[in-house]
Amino acid sequence: MHKIMQLRKTGEQASVNSYLSDRGLWKHELFASVLQAIIELDEHGSEERALLESVQNHLRGGSAATSSQAARTAPGQRSLF
Repeated sequence: MHKIMQLRKTGEQASVNSYLSDRGLWKHELFASVLQAIIELDEHGSEERALLESVQNHLRGGSAATSSQAARTAPGQRSLF
């Protein structure tokens, strides 16, 4: 999570997409659930929460979630969306 936040903060969209793709996180249900839990625990209005929400929006937008990436999903891994 921390690495994605660092990449997102620098604005390196391609790096964020690559990191998510390489680790199969685009549609990873547990990852999305953990992200949501962390957001809910973080202080409203904090910079960290805003960054986490930005990551969540990026995931929901699926900027690089293409069919080729879906094909790379690990066997048995369920899709969140």
